Amino acid sequence: AHWLTWLNAFFVSSKLQISRRYTLDNYLGYGTQLCIGVDASPVGMGGWLETDGVITEYFSTPNTTTDEAILGVNKGECRGQQLWELLAVLISLRQWVTDARRVHLRLVGDNVGALTLAFRLRPKGRQMAILAREIALVLSDMAFPIKPIHTPGIAHVLAVQLSRLHEDENQSILQHPALTAAKRIVPPK
Repeated sequence: AHWLTWLNAFFVSSKLQISRRYTLDNYLGYGTQLCIGVDASPVGMGGWLETDGVITEYFSTPNTTTDEAILGVNKGECRGQQLWELLAVLISLRQWVTDARRVHLRLVGDNVGALTLAFRLRPKGRQMAILAREIALVLSDMAFPIKPIHTPGIAHVLAVQLSRLHEDENQSILQHPALTAAKRIVPPK
């Protein structure tokens, strides 16, 4: 029943289209260039959206008890870090890849495992499979796959600080020059 429900959501949804249209412009990389940077900490997740080289939106959200129940991990557990990173990817993709535009998407993060799973969609374990299926539904509408980019944690400052915003309630990151023209969004629950 689980698989039939999931396949039904894929094939029946009016948002998803099975046909694809490829243009030379898409192939050559013309059009909107999106870059999403994400990170997760033991207490929260954060990310930013860059459109054609400028950060336009960002989010910071705490890890919730509902997330803990669904994923089967508790805040702060090292075994849950991979899942929190994947959940941050899913939140970002759902928030910012919302229509059938043929965009070129780069996904930047400091967790190689989360980037690899978002690109290959081959989960290991039940909890990762939950997130991988949801990511696959979001990415199914894209003409070309995402381009994962690993950034060492020390260089991934903005997303790291956004993910830790709920740890110490230090709001100084919100005055970061890259965020001055950006809009703060609140992801849906």
